Amino acid sequence: MMMNLIITFFDNNGDFLANINVTNNDTLRLGNLNKKKFNIDRKLTIIPFNQTSVISFCQIILKDGSSGSLIKDLYMISDSCVLAIEESNDNILENNRILIMNVGDALYYSVTGISITGDSVRNKILNNNIEMIGNPNPLNPVYFYGISLGSYGYNTINNTISGNKININSGYYAGGISLTGAIGTIVSNNILSLYGKNFVYGIAISDMSAWDYTQKSNKNQIISNNINAKGGMIYLIQSYNSLYNTIKNNNITGDGDAVYGYAAAGALSDLVEGNIIIIKGIDSSKIVNGFDSIGFGHGGIFFYSRVF
Repeated sequence: MMMNLIITFFDNNGDFLANINVTNNDTLRLGNLNKKKFNIDRKLTIIPFNQTSVISFCQIILKDGSSGSLIKDLYMISDSCVLAIEESNDNILENNRILIMNVGDALYYSVTGISITGDSVRNKILNNNIEMIGNPNPLNPVYFYGISLGSYGYNTINNTISGNKININSGYYAGGISLTGAIGTIVSNNILSLYGKNFVYGIAISDMSAWDYTQKSNKNQIISNNINAKGGMIYLIQSYNSLYNTIKNNNITGDGDAVYGYAAAGALSDLVEGNIIIIKGIDSSKIVNGFDSIGFGHGGIFFYSRVF
């Protein structure tokens, strides 16, 4: 069944009303919307009402029960995360256009375009266009993440992030694609254009297993991505306390005060092969208030010797 979305389908918390007949495999067409939250707990196809539909300051969350859903061709404008997958599997987020503008209204505020959390498996994030803009705010710096996969206490398994374009212009921190506690992720053919005045992370693989007893990030494939980054301290590709990842055929360029192409700490048996790495580091002494244990410096391929 296909239907135009009426706001009264949802309560004030974003949940479906009990008397609404929206069932698995229905299609919802979203028109112009503003400041709404939608918790999706059934398998749906969500598409725009027409080519001019704009979804402003809304968030769509695929929750338990929504596995197999498709969200496609939406145009979303906001100042925070707009699309999230939480404990849901086999979903596709495809060809969505996301514009996020945030100048920072809270200390160390974090903003993500698309996020996947919990034990979510086999999701596909394909061919989305994510643009994030934030002006410098020294009192309230904003951490921008284009696509973030993983959360404390869980492993996300066999997800795919491919063909996305991520453009971040940040007054403080720009993170293109972040994997945490991720297993078997394919990150391929993405185009990242990143500026972070203080810090830039192109693609980062990290781990929380020492704190939450999940498995380490492992067997992720970072293949044929294009990263162009400018800013202060730049880590184009980072592998932190993770295992058996493949870093292959990427074309990555960094131009900043200090730049690492591929930087690893506590990583075991990563394969780094066939990458084109261009770094232009100016002066690492300009980096202040750093938090990364790898530290600051210049290097095409850099292994930090500390064992975690």
